[in-house]
Amino acid sequence: MMDVPRELVEQFARGNGAVFVGAGLSQGAGLPGWADLVRELAAELDGCPPDADPRDIAQYYEIEYGRRRLVEHLRDRLDTLDVHPTPVHEALVRLPIPVILTTNYDDLLEQALRAVGRKFNLVVSNVDASFWSSDRLQLVKLHGDLNRPKSIVITAEDYERFARQHLTLTWLLATTLQTRTVLFLGYSATDPDLRLVLTHVRDESGGFARNLYVVQHGAPPLVTKDLERRGFGVINLDTGGAVQADATSEQERDTMALLALLHKIGQQVLECQIAQQISRVHYTLLIRETCFRYELAHLIEKRANHAIASLSIWCNTACTSMVIAPFLFVRY
Repeated sequence: MMDVPRELVEQFARGNGAVFVGAGLSQGAGLPGWADLVRELAAELDGCPPDADPRDIAQYYEIEYGRRRLVEHLRDRLDTLDVHPTPVHEALVRLPIPVILTTNYDDLLEQALRAVGRKFNLVVSNVDASFWSSDRLQLVKLHGDLNRPKSIVITAEDYERFARQHLTLTWLLATTLQTRTVLFLGYSATDPDLRLVLTHVRDESGGFARNLYVVQHGAPPLVTKDLERRGFGVINLDTGGAVQADATSEQERDTMALLALLHKIGQQVLECQIAQQISRVHYTLLIRETCFRYELAHLIEKRANHAIASLSIWCNTACTSMVIAPFLFVRY
């Protein structure tokens, strides 16, 4: 397995990291991916262009059947009544990060957070952002939540209106990408959401963005170079190693490789936090020792000066006595 970037570990250990979650994590739990959903929508449309953009396909579906049927299709296909978070979800939400952003509509991350007993604030709308708190994790669902049908972002028109209608969420996204080290999980190199985020980062940061890392599963060299050109550090997982030997499918191999990576990140972050705490303790002790030595030296100097002053007074008194003493016995 590829080594975890040191920058990623250090920033996560300092609480300055974030994770961006895509549909790949939900697929590991058995839910359909973005491509599957779009393919199903296109299958119900007569004359849908085979090379149409996924967002346009969703737009055509809404025009043909209405918004209600589109959202109902999503709620039916992404229902989690019999679907539960995977160990990958639980390993992810245990990381010491203050923010998770996702373009997923399902509630698997919420389930995982509750399962591990971690408090969180769900941010779906501009109003939700006002409850942002540093004492709990912030789960930002950029494309909405299935329990809030009006919040869903899926059609071309939804994407076009997003920045205008969700000013606070857009600001949160820009701020997170520019001030935190972000790890992207569950996104393929060709994912339109991933490319949209990259475009946003380039436009906002002007080439001065913080470090961004994306996890890929056996990505070929050309894909890796393209992602690096776009500003990503690529963590390319080997899905054919010994840790995946017992897996029976490609999806299981990917899931096991990702779980091993998250465990490795968690372990290294913990070790880094311990090292940082030890370093802070040593620094504190050094400061205290320095202050003690300074105060001791100051006290010694003060007492030495006092002793010198006392000795000087005594000497002056003694000398005066020696001069005056003979006259005390003179007879008049």
